[in-house]
Amino acid sequence: MSKAIKCDCCGKCFDPLECKEPFASAENVRTVTASSAVVHQSHENYGDLDFCPECTKNLLKLFHESSSQ
Repeated sequence: MSKAIKCDCCGKCFDPLECKEPFASAENVRTVTASSAVVHQSHENYGDLDFCPECTKNLLKLFHESSSQ
């Protein structure tokens, strides 16, 4: 087994080399508020986030639903 990755959504560990389905990884995730955006700063910085294949499916489903509204 290669280096396992822990899903930042559900907490389950998964092996990226053994995944049959896509998984997501987001680099340098940060939140911004109106006041922090004005001065080009992050409100909170979460670093890198990883999602297992199941959470990736749910995340993509959420993105598709919100883009179709």
